[in-house]
Amino acid sequence: MTKTIKKENGITLIALVVTVIVMLILASASIAVLVGRDSIIENAQKAKEDTERTELEETIRIAIINAIANDTLGEVKIDLLETELEIQGITGATLTTTSYSGTDAILLKISEGNEYIILKDGTLVK
Repeated sequence: MTKTIKKENGITLIALVVTVIVMLILASASIAVLVGRDSIIENAQKAKEDTERTELEETIRIAIINAIANDTLGEVKIDLLETELEIQGITGATLTTTSYSGTDAILLKISEGNEYIILKDGTLVK
């Protein structure tokens, strides 16, 4: 009579525990990268805000250039700038005359924290 030895296939409990531990370590590292300080999500949000601010400033510069081009003296005037800002899609902005470093300037307030000073020669100052 011959004995047949069955070979069992499967995962041992130790292999399963080691696999779970490795997966937990990888998961915790991934979560830390996603939501920790200087995380991917935080960096993406900062990049989005920087892009939006730069886009707004570029739009303002285009309006300034057009306002200068439409002025006979080649200066920025409030009424022309307001018209050009509206053409560029910036509505509801407040424009007032101000002084900056002893020279006449225009204060452009788009929203709280979004204020720009525009000199008569077209220089945009944050």
